[in-house]
Amino acid sequence: MGVIITPTLSPKEGYVEVDNSGVRSYSELPIETPTQTLIDRINAVVALQVASGQTITAKDVVTIANNLINPSTDYLTFQNKKNFTTSNPTTMQECIMLSSTSFMVAYINSSNLPTVVVGTVTNNIITYGAEFHLGTGGCASLSIAKFTSTQVLAYFGANTGTGYMVGYVCILTVSGTTVTTGGYNAIGASHTINVKCAVLSSTLFAIAYRESYNDAESAVVICGTISGPSATTIASSGSKYTFSTVAVSHSIDILATLTSTSCLLKYFYYNSAWYSYSRIISFSGTVATFNTIYSFPVAANTSPVSVAIISSTTVLFSFCDYGSTNYGKCLIATISGTALSFGTQYTFKNYQLNSVNCVLISSTKALLSYATVQGSETYIGFSRTISISGNTITFGTEFSFITKTTTLVFGVVLTSTQFIISFGDYNNSKYGSSIVCTLSKYGDAISIDSGTAGSNIRVIFDGVAAIPGITKGTTITSAGVKAFSHADGYLSVKGYWKE
Repeated sequence: MGVIITPTLSPKEGYVEVDNSGVRSYSELPIETPTQTLIDRINAVVALQVASGQTITAKDVVTIANNLINPSTDYLTFQNKKNFTTSNPTTMQECIMLSSTSFMVAYINSSNLPTVVVGTVTNNIITYGAEFHLGTGGCASLSIAKFTSTQVLAYFGANTGTGYMVGYVCILTVSGTTVTTGGYNAIGASHTINVKCAVLSSTLFAIAYRESYNDAESAVVICGTISGPSATTIASSGSKYTFSTVAVSHSIDILATLTSTSCLLKYFYYNSAWYSYSRIISFSGTVATFNTIYSFPVAANTSPVSVAIISSTTVLFSFCDYGSTNYGKCLIATISGTALSFGTQYTFKNYQLNSVNCVLISSTKALLSYATVQGSETYIGFSRTISISGNTITFGTEFSFITKTTTLVFGVVLTSTQFIISFGDYNNSKYGSSIVCTLSKYGDAISIDSGTAGSNIRVIFDGVAAIPGITKGTTITSAGVKAFSHADGYLSVKGYWKE
C-alpha cells in the first residue's frame, strides 16, 4: 500500500495517495463526521465530542474518557531521591527555594542541633553542601525565610544551659552550598518555643513565638531590621507585641508575608475546647498592630496546616480537619483591607493527615504534598496539583512519592515544572531526604481541530495529521502521547504504546 499524504481536509474533499510506483492518484473518500475514513483509520484518527464546559484548540494534548474529549491532565513524576543527612534521624522544620536551581532545608538532628543545608539541582540530580549547625543544641523549633538567594533569616529557640529555651535570630549567608553567619542576636523571651519568622522587605522582618514561663503563656510578635542585602547581622529589633495571653498551650501555625507592611497570622490553642484563629498583622516600621480576630472555619485543632499566598488579597489554606471528619481539606480565604473571609472547604483526602504542605506554582496552580496516618496508607507521602479559579478549587490526580515518610513534608517550587519535596525517610532510618518532582501533562491524543463543548472534532492517537498553523520543528510532549513536526502544517504523532 502507498504512503498517505493528508492535505487540509473538508467534507467530500479528495485525498492524495502516492502509491509504491510514485504515481499520484485521487480517491473520493468523503469525510462525514463522525464517520471514520480509510486515512483516519490508518492514522488512528477519530472524531469525538468535546466534553461539557471545555474548549479545545487544534494541536492541544487531550484526554479521552467515556468517548468525550477533555484537556490534558497534570502528571507528576519523582526521581533521584537523595539524603541530606546520613547519620542522624531528622525532625524536619522548613524548606525554602533560594533560586531556580537551589534550595535550603532546615531541620533538627538527633542531637537537637538546629541545622540547615543547601541543595542544588542540575539535570534532576541533587547535590548538597555541608550541614551548618546553628547554636549549640537543645533546639525545639527552627524557622527560616528568604531575603535573597544568598541571604536567609533564621530564628530558633535553643537551650544555652539555663534549662530554658532562649530565642535567637541570625542572618545566614549562602555562597554556593556553603553557609555562614555573622553571629546570633537573642531576641524575645528566655522561654521561647514554637517559633516562626517572615521577611517583609529587604530590611524588615517579623518573628512570632510562644512564650512559656511558670505555667503562664503568651503568644508574641516582634519586628526587626537589617541594613540591606549585604548585611550579615541583625541591626535592631522592636518592642514585643502580645496577641494572645490565654494560659494554655498555643500553637503558632503560620506567619506569612502578605505585603511589605502586613502578615497573615494563624494559631490555635486548647482551653477546655479547641480554638483556632486567623488575623492580619499590620506593621508601621517595627510597630505591630493586631487587627480583627477571625475564627477559622474549623474551630478544632487544624494542625497540620499550610498556606500559599496567591496575592495580598487571596490565600490558599490546606489543613487537616480534626473538628469533624479528620480529612485533608483546602479552602480559599479572601482579604479585604484587614478583613478575612473564608470560602468553601474542598476535601482532597478521606484520611487523617500527619503532614501537609502547599506551595504556589502560579496564580492558578499549586503543588500539594502530604502524608497520612490512617489505614493502609499510613505514612505514605503523596503529591498532587491544585487548580484555582476564584474561590473554586480542583484537585489533580494523586501521586505517591514515597511509601513511608515521617510527620513533616515540605515542597519547594524551583520552576513552573520542577519542584523539590523534602521529608524524613522512614525507609532509610528516618534520615532527611529530598526528591525531584517534575510536572508534565498526560494525554491520550492530540486534537486536529478546534471546538467547544458539544461539538465533534477529530483527534489523532498515532500517525501523521495535517494541522493548520503547525510549523516545522514544533515539539509536543506529554506522559501519554508525543508529536513532532517535520514540515509546516504536518504533525507526526507517537502513541504511548510505541515507547
